[in-house]
Amino acid sequence: MATSAQNEAETKLIYLCSKENKEVANILTDVREILDDPSVRVDATDKDGMTGLMHAAFGGNVKLCKLLIEKGADVNSNLHSQGYTALMFATISGSAPVVQLLLEKGASVTATNNVNRTAAQMGGFVGQRECVNIINGYFPIERLKYYTQPQGGGLETSPKLDPVLLEPLHSLITNNVIHPVKFVLLIKDKDLHRHQHQVCSVLRILIDKSFHEDNEPFSLKLHLIWCTVKECNTTGTDELLKKLLQQTEDCKSLEVEKYLRLCIKSYPHVHSVLFKQLVQVVADTSLGDQPTTLTQVIAAIQGNRGFIDQESCSTCGTTSKNVKKCSKCKKVWYCNVECQRLSWTLGNHKKLCKIWSGQNQEKSK
Repeated sequence: MATSAQNEAETKLIYLCSKENKEVANILTDVREILDDPSVRVDATDKDGMTGLMHAAFGGNVKLCKLLIEKGADVNSNLHSQGYTALMFATISGSAPVVQLLLEKGASVTATNNVNRTAAQMGGFVGQRECVNIINGYFPIERLKYYTQPQGGGLETSPKLDPVLLEPLHSLITNNVIHPVKFVLLIKDKDLHRHQHQVCSVLRILIDKSFHEDNEPFSLKLHLIWCTVKECNTTGTDELLKKLLQQTEDCKSLEVEKYLRLCIKSYPHVHSVLFKQLVQVVADTSLGDQPTTLTQVIAAIQGNRGFIDQESCSTCGTTSKNVKKCSKCKKVWYCNVECQRLSWTLGNHKKLCKIWSGQNQEKSK
């Protein structure tokens, strides 16, 4: 039976972790001090069944969440009256860093609440697209690490994947920006295309596994990555970037459209429902028309994005509130200086910028 002192300490713990708590400056110190008492339960709940971790996740306090987990908090506790988990609270509040942390610590993405909704489904309902993408694109590094060790009970003398490629390939797989240029930049950064045989061999296994695990969107994403690794090795990263970064005078990226259509055609699981739907909508849309092939691919993998109040980088497709317009033509957006440089040096923006800037001057007369 809990003592009065224990109840008081647990009540204070939950108060410190709650989103409403604004006035305590040294929350981490106070929480650590409370949890140093072995009689205090780190997963103690309030009247609604919320644990301290659930409160901290809802408040987006990643440091506090990390501390609670270190102290033994259950990331999959579902004692909440409506069956919510910490991951659900982090997702609906839009805290991407907390979502990432919880996933890394083993939070279940398939757990459902009392109305049979997962964290990703709840996040999608309230428009927390970034968090939903993190969940849907999450792939535990342990699953990839399996291929860095010889398998088959001694039949394999060497692993399918060199351990040095583990983290670079994992970063490529878990990247949430669905755009061929982004894939190329990540591949180029770690020279993954120079290890095409190993990388593509493992990707092919994962493509098939994901499909048979009923994760068709992830299987399709992996296929696009597989295609891009092969193309980088065949064509060269800079040559491929040069091709993909060409735009038309009406600001269309037709080379990206063509490239994605070729990738879709080579997807191996032609009986996939998702694949059939994607092929149909792409076939019904002329090249460059709306919705673009890129838009449809993103929707197939990450779901329809609805209203987006942020612009996307014209080079790599990164969506962010920090993207900036080209100061001269005001036509395109860049997420960083490197993407702007690539657009000017490998792409054809230098030429188009003059045309668009001239059009702007004509309009202002």
